[in-house]
Amino acid sequence: MSKKDDVTSEMQARIEELTGMSSEAIRHQDDMRHQNEGLVNVVTELVNALETAAETEASLRAKAQMLQKANTQAHEQIAQMNSMMSYQRNASQSTKNILAREKALRKKAEFQATVSSSSTGVKGGGGLL
Repeated sequence: MSKKDDVTSEMQARIEELTGMSSEAIRHQDDMRHQNEGLVNVVTELVNALETAAETEASLRAKAQMLQKANTQAHEQIAQMNSMMSYQRNASQSTKNILAREKALRKKAEFQATVSSSSTGVKGGGGLL
């Protein structure tokens, strides 16, 4: 019986060894499954981040286009205002020139009336106004 006991003992030792290896393999598989789940979570987060980045980029591009359009419109309005200011400045200068000419003509007429009345001896200045 000793041979049978030895074989049984060997078989039991082998079963325990295989059970231990099986348990170790199961633990290893569990660790790998947890690592894989972690990787899946990381990949999912990366995909979500990329989607968010794409949406943000599209939004920023749209805003940049709107700003560029507004900037162009602002430059057009500034050009129109500059043109109107230039026209106003020219009109104002023309008005000043006309008023200055009229004033000069009045002074000239008054002077001529004074000279004319002095040369004729008429007093009282019957000049033009």
